[in-house]
Amino acid sequence: MEAYGSATVEAYDSATVEAYDSATVKASGSATVEAYGSATVKAYGSATVKASGSATVEAYDSATVEAYGSATVKASGSATVKAYGSATVKAYGSAYICSWSVKECQLNDHAVYRIMESNTIRYVDPNIKFEKIENQ
Repeated sequence: MEAYGSATVEAYDSATVEAYDSATVKASGSATVEAYGSATVKAYGSATVKASGSATVEAYDSATVEAYGSATVKASGSATVKAYGSATVKAYGSAYICSWSVKECQLNDHAVYRIMESNTIRYVDPNIKFEKIENQ
């Protein structure tokens, strides 16, 4: 499925979507989405999302999200999130979250939160192990 100017898409199983400007997407099983201007995305099973300006994303299992301007993200199982401008993130199972500046963030389980601006990593699991790799 593809749609372009003033895009609004609903897809469903084995969904793969690209949308573009004034995007609104909904997808479903084996979702992969890309959206862009005024994005609002919901994805679902095996979600992978990219969005863009005025992003709002919900993803779900095997979530991987990137969002961008005015991001609000919710993800889920095996979450990996990058957000950006005015990020609000909730991520779940095995979360890895990145933001450019400090945002209020509650971490659970094995979640890792990287603050790019200060190159700081926050985590709650006392058994987490970091390894330094030399540049090659």
